[in-house]
Amino acid sequence: MSLFSTKTIPPAPAAPPPVSPATRPLASAAAETTWIEAAEPFQCTSEVGLSQALYQLDSARTLHMARTTAAVRHFTLENVVLDSDSLRLFQGGELLAETAEDAPSWASEAAADPGTVPPQDDGSDFILGCNPAHADHRCWLTQCLPAIDWSLRLQAGRPARLVLPPLAPWQQESLDLLGYGGIPRLTLAPGTRIR
Repeated sequence: MSLFSTKTIPPAPAAPPPVSPATRPLASAAAETTWIEAAEPFQCTSEVGLSQALYQLDSARTLHMARTTAAVRHFTLENVVLDSDSLRLFQGGELLAETAEDAPSWASEAAADPGTVPPQDDGSDFILGCNPAHADHRCWLTQCLPAIDWSLRLQAGRPARLVLPPLAPWQQESLDLLGYGGIPRLTLAPGTRIR
């Protein structure tokens, strides 16, 4: 299974953030990590103007000036279980921490269900091409599609299947425009866990 992570990494963190015993970092679960781009200092010369009320919202932090670019990594994961409702990933009964960041608050952290083998498993690599915000136009275009594109390019001719929820027509059209509309697909069904 392929997964991209685009996180801004602070230049020199004092200590890594604490991880609860029931979770583990995605990077430590990866069988292979490919660095696409390392974080670099960034001199931003633009600014975003918001009203005082909007500026104080927690979500406005994403619009503040960036001091570094994002580090982009491609993770190859093995022996993971995907919860189709929350899109959380588990490995060895532990929640992979970064997959819980945008998961719905109702999502379970229990990992007792070992998952089922996907139907028509033909040995292809699975590419998880979505996140919990996939239905949002901006997130689909700036996170999901680039992750799908890079993951398929890194496959280098190996057989692959996209793992996606049911798509809206505009999302399918965007895959078609990139030439990926015909890639074999595993459509996630509600209430399932796959491995």
